[in-house]
Amino acid sequence: MPPDPTSALVEPLTRALMGVDALYQSPSRAALIGSYGWGERVVAPLWRGVNAEHRADFLRFLYGRMHSNESVAMFDPEKSEA
Repeated sequence: MPPDPTSALVEPLTRALMGVDALYQSPSRAALIGSYGWGERVVAPLWRGVNAEHRADFLRFLYGRMHSNESVAMFDPEKSEA
């Protein structure tokens, strides 16, 4: 019987996942990694919907204050500080 072609992936994937697992064992790192993941999911669709002329305002809105996932969606280009 030929060897399983996926067996060569088991060791490198295990090492990679153990590294990720180690990152999550540190509470401060886990919070940052989690925020990056959620940030991408929340901000990316909004960024795609912001017209080019309002993107600088959107960036100021994002980085000018703390946000929850919900508050990021509150960006209003008509009320932005140009």
